[in-house]
Amino acid sequence: MLNKIDLMSQQELVIVENIIKKNFPEKQLIEISAKENINMNLWLEKIEKTKHKDNFTMDVNYQTYGRAEAYLGWLNTSTELSSSEEFDISAFIRDFIEVLKNKFNNEKLEIAHLKIYGVSNNKYVKVSLTGLSDDINFSGQVPLIDNKANIIINARINVSPRKLENYVISKLNKFSAKKSITPKNIKTECFMPGQPNPKYRMSSEDAKKSLLTRKNIF
Repeated sequence: MLNKIDLMSQQELVIVENIIKKNFPEKQLIEISAKENINMNLWLEKIEKTKHKDNFTMDVNYQTYGRAEAYLGWLNTSTELSSSEEFDISAFIRDFIEVLKNKFNNEKLEIAHLKIYGVSNNKYVKVSLTGLSDDINFSGQVPLIDNKANIIINARINVSPRKLENYVISKLNKFSAKKSITPKNIKTECFMPGQPNPKYRMSSEDAKKSLLTRKNIF
């Protein structure tokens, strides 16, 4: 399954298709967009009607995987926004994510993942971004009007954790002050992930042996 095809140009889609078909020629490729409801019924039909087959697991080079992740600073921040007057929480989040996008663009720092959630009175808005060249994606309640909101920021950016935390928190304080909004109880975790070391691992050779053993038993 190839998801989020609505974010790709036709040329990009062809390139990705060719890569997948070259590396996994035995697999059937279904291209979908959950957001635009493209091929969703086809995908669900395949899930319901396709019989399970024993598949070999893929060998994952966790050293390569870990090196790739080590380029990213990971940030999780939560705060409570409050104002003496009602404000559009969705517009605040949209404009703030633009501020961060411009900052990262000026610093030439690629965005792997940037999401901001706003919650108020059991309603929410989510604004997300997955690259400097991508458009901002909205979901949830728009507009979302109140004089307070709980905000969660998730970021995976190609920069050190220390710099990432400084960029996000300083921009949050400055942007909030400009809008006469006060961020309270700011809590932040910012780190670089360690080398992945899964507890249970099975190489493709182990999977083949396991499959042959099961076939001999049954």
